[in-house]
Amino acid sequence: MIDLKEFAEKWSFLKDKTVFIACSGGVDSIVLAALVKTFCKNITLLHVNYNLREQESIEDALFVEEFAKQNQFFLEIKSVDTNKILQENAGNLQDVARKIRFDWFAEKLKLENSVLLLAHHQDDQIETFFQHLARKSGILGLACMLEIHENIMRPLLNFSKEEIYAYAKENAISWREDSSNKSNKYTRNKLRNEFLPFLKTKIPDLNKSVLTLIKVFQENQREIENSVKDLIFTIKENHFLSKEDFINLNVEQKIFILKEFDFLPSQAVELDKLESVQKGKFISSPIFKIIKEENGFSFLNLNLKKAIPKLILEEVLELPKIFSKSEIYLDKNKIQGELKLDFWKIGDRISPVGMKGSKLISDAITEAKISNAERENILVLKDDFQIHWCVGLKVGRNAVANDVTENVLWVRVGE
Repeated sequence: MIDLKEFAEKWSFLKDKTVFIACSGGVDSIVLAALVKTFCKNITLLHVNYNLREQESIEDALFVEEFAKQNQFFLEIKSVDTNKILQENAGNLQDVARKIRFDWFAEKLKLENSVLLLAHHQDDQIETFFQHLARKSGILGLACMLEIHENIMRPLLNFSKEEIYAYAKENAISWREDSSNKSNKYTRNKLRNEFLPFLKTKIPDLNKSVLTLIKVFQENQREIENSVKDLIFTIKENHFLSKEDFINLNVEQKIFILKEFDFLPSQAVELDKLESVQKGKFISSPIFKIIKEENGFSFLNLNLKKAIPKLILEEVLELPKIFSKSEIYLDKNKIQGELKLDFWKIGDRISPVGMKGSKLISDAITEAKISNAERENILVLKDDFQIHWCVGLKVGRNAVANDVTENVLWVRVGE
């Protein structure tokens, strides 16, 4: 039974937060919004229209819009062509849909003092347990969903679906039913509609037993989290996991670290294999790449590639007596077209000073022992026809200035 007074007391700290609620229009998210409304004012509903059920999808969005208007909620609707995204990127529908909404939610959570409320409930938790059990997800997977994890919260997690329906009916709250929930096309629906009802006829206390197990696994998860939190901080600061630290990790600790960087638990096996392969091999998540180095692993954030810095060009009368790797001097008359900075690409070549022929930029980077995490940020300076400078590594000979150059161009890279 949902007691509004108890609920409000438990979650009263949300009063001072900017509250976002993921709202599908179903009974769970509508009841959650109605409950939180009683003690919070700054509430924004976030609705994703996946455009998968034609008119039904449109009506869901209209329902949420009307619900927001009646209750004086702010509302944001994200409409996406999910089928088009699937065609272009492949993948599992539910995984793609999850990525769409959580990428959007993550943007909202960048706002200071903001929280996201999700309407997962006790029945969802039990379904998640069996899904993870089937996937051999280990302790962390069987710990399932946390009621509070950083700024993502699930206030209904201790209530059953039956209790949520009862609250809605008692308070004359309307909602939308998603017809796709009746289809057994998806694994979770098969669990919900067939497997779990059958198990409960054989094991009446199934829910209680599973929830007890989840509690134990969550306690274990907290212990694992505490054991690696300092190491995770170090990885985030240095973008690196040393071989020594890696060797001292057990399987569950590796899985926890991987999850922090958006990897799947199953990729712990791939990480172990990576330890014994040659430098430069890697595994990827949607956001990170873990790259094998000689003495450990680099963690490369794929969304944080460095911006191309400012190119500074200045005509000077003579060459300096001492040169540095952070600047070059070119013969302006030998430059063909416009000079520009860019990140190097596979196949790029330079004709370096001091050698005949040309050299692959990739070979110059390898010889300089640049870490794999930094390789992608190496810059080259080129005109319309050739590369004149691999910044900090090699200078091309074809346009380099000398003592008899009349028009000397001083080139350097700004911040």
